[in-house]
Amino acid sequence: MTRVIAYIDGFNLYYGLKSAGLRKCYWLNPKLLIENLKLPTQTIVKVKYFTARVSKPQEKHIRQKTYLEALETIPDLEIIYGHYLMKKITCRYCSKIFDMPEEKMTDVNMGLEMLSDCVKDNYDVAFLVTADSDLVNAIDHIKAINSLKKIYTFFPPKRKSFQLRNRSDQCFDIFESKIHKSLLPTNLISKSGYPIICPASWL
Repeated sequence: MTRVIAYIDGFNLYYGLKSAGLRKCYWLNPKLLIENLKLPTQTIVKVKYFTARVSKPQEKHIRQKTYLEALETIPDLEIIYGHYLMKKITCRYCSKIFDMPEEKMTDVNMGLEMLSDCVKDNYDVAFLVTADSDLVNAIDHIKAINSLKKIYTFFPPKRKSFQLRNRSDQCFDIFESKIHKSLLPTNLISKSGYPIICPASWL
């Protein structure tokens, strides 16, 4: 069996779902999605999900917290956190200055994990779920270290990257049918034993 580790850009995937109007698919099981994307000759060693915790607005923070608690119940899925920085944005219409949160470290963390797992010979094929072209350099380094390692990139809905398409061994679009088949149960039990319920706005 060909060993696979999946590296999922949580925000890139989320905004792809949002752009495609797939709100009812926000309650996604990333590991099940990878299972539905792989070939029968491939075995999933690990799924690594990259994100950052949202603090504002409160309702978004609560929904994300609930979702992350749901992800923590999935075996062989590791959540790797980046962080947010606030940057000043000037409105081009009214010139008002306001704070805009900017997610940081996801592409760096993904690249480091992919390189580390390559050096340790933890996979034969890396599944990269993103359309972030910043990961091109990581792919180039992996190929320089071990040209036998394969990189398969899966583009979230409404997301493309010409650079990633050129560097990856294979590229695929993630179709809605695969996403609809990869949802979490509406009700779950957390590791601590309390109920987790899908946010009502996602049902």
